[in-house]
Amino acid sequence: HTVEVVAIDPDGQPVSDTTVIARSGSARLDGVETATTDEEGIAEFELSPELGANQRDGTVEFDIKPPAGSDYADKRENAALLVVSE
Repeated sequence: HTVEVVAIDPDGQPVSDTTVIARSGSARLDGVETATTDEEGIAEFELSPELGANQRDGTVEFDIKPPAGSDYADKRENAALLVVSE
């Protein structure tokens, strides 16, 4: 599935050249995925999370690494992607 993550500054403006890391939460991924935001602050992932046996839902967690040399800092909790079984 294609997932877009948007990095914004405190004023809601997009932040480019930010590294976004997707990793397993309670839903499993095949390793860690990384993407870099474009000029619109968007990082795009192709993710295939899996749920365990008898697991109805789970999450994929995201970490944000601000651009090197910038004054940005990731001080807020980032949203998680909710994965549900069909």
